[in-house]
Amino acid sequence: FPNLTTNIKAIVNHNIGEVNFFKKDYATALKYLEKGLAYGKESNYWQIIIASGTMKSSILLKQNQTDEAIQSLDEVLAIAQKRNSKEDTIPIYELLAEAFQQKNEYEKAYSFLRKHNDIKENLLQKNNAQQLKKIEFEFQLKALTSETEEIKRKNSQLTDAFKKIELQRNEITYKNIAITDSIHY
Repeated sequence: FPNLTTNIKAIVNHNIGEVNFFKKDYATALKYLEKGLAYGKESNYWQIIIASGTMKSSILLKQNQTDEAIQSLDEVLAIAQKRNSKEDTIPIYELLAEAFQQKNEYEKAYSFLRKHNDIKENLLQKNNAQQLKKIEFEFQLKALTSETEEIKRKNSQLTDAFKKIELQRNEITYKNIAITDSIHY
């Protein structure tokens, strides 16, 4: 891809690696994920570095290359924490738990699994709270809209009633004038 920017090259290679990952062609996936990582590091594209590094680590775990996977996960975890990207730490902690389980280091595995679950639950609660606020806002907006429409309807009825009263008043005035005129003749 000679004419592409480094960021685009990072994305393209990561995406090709990801497709091969899901096709379970891990050798090809690793090749492209490594290229994506290299371009990501070259352009300081931290999202691709984390995504490619996490997926690479997943493959390494499947290939029982546990120590290499842990090293890769530690690198991407440091970036995710530096960028305060809690969403990105969720799969990293899950893979670290899996890695330490493979090494029979169950206390570390449990510790990482707890971190994974805590962050995932925390983000889910925040998301639920945001959705609830959105629903409350929409309900209040609907209520205000409905109330506004009711006020407009009542104003329209009052305007119609005032017009009828004005017409009746004009009729009465006209009849009074007619009666007064007929008395004078």
